[in-house]
Amino acid sequence: MSIPKNHHYVSQCHLREFFNSAEGKIFIYDKEIDNHYYKTTTKTLFSEQFLNSKEINGEIDHQKLELELKVLIEDEFGNHVERVKSFINNPVDQNRTNESLIWLSMIGVIGELRHPVFKKSLDSIEEIITTDLRNDISGDASHLIKRLFPGNQRTKYSNILEYINSACRVLEQMEPLVFGIYFIESDEYFILPDTSGYQIRGQFYPVLIRYINQIIQVGFPLSPKIFILASSRKSGNLPSGICTIKNGNSDIVYNINKDLLGFAYKAVVCSDKDYLRRFIDKVKTEFT
Repeated sequence: MSIPKNHHYVSQCHLREFFNSAEGKIFIYDKEIDNHYYKTTTKTLFSEQFLNSKEINGEIDHQKLELELKVLIEDEFGNHVERVKSFINNPVDQNRTNESLIWLSMIGVIGELRHPVFKKSLDSIEEIITTDLRNDISGDASHLIKRLFPGNQRTKYSNILEYINSACRVLEQMEPLVFGIYFIESDEYFILPDTSGYQIRGQFYPVLIRYINQIIQVGFPLSPKIFILASSRKSGNLPSGICTIKNGNSDIVYNINKDLLGFAYKAVVCSDKDYLRRFIDKVKTEFT
């Protein structure tokens, strides 16, 4: 059986929610080069060859992190999305819906960890730490450094962070959680960034000294019409329940999308070409 070499940093099951089936396109804005374009498939979108490959016990492994993503997100993604959509239409069985929302929140939690830019920056920090450690401690501990920071990696990224452990650890720190569901009924759309969502950390709330640098809010678009905000009760900022957006030119949608655009490293996608252009033009006007 062939091993897939093209690894996505936004899962295809998530991207497909933003694919415009009627037009057979998904619309993209590259904020680095200020360019609008589209693709007719999600197979090559937000992906890179060998992105999740890592060295394990001297062997190159292309599957472990890919399997983690399959278990963590992809296998049950459709079922969880349908449960949230059903809850919006008929808000009963909140406990089961909360289970799905917790599961789906992992997308936003690990979204940045999956991105090539983050992986590269983490490896740069690792290299600095390794060099400093080697210079500052005795040779007796060199074996420990090598185990923690192997160096001279044979893969594109070291991939020292595992997705399942990272997601569980962050969600445990955020507990207890409360969820806000934003649902658009107007002709507006949520965009999807190349980080899957955005995060707010504790330094935004300086009174909560013990929570500095911890993630306390995770926001992510589930579909072009649904946005989920998972908040830690520790944040004291608790938007919860279903917020239905019926009016066009909503400040709520605009501000959410602006945060998503800001958190993207390079690009965002949208299911509607005209809305994406209007939104980007408005952002440009605001900052000129």
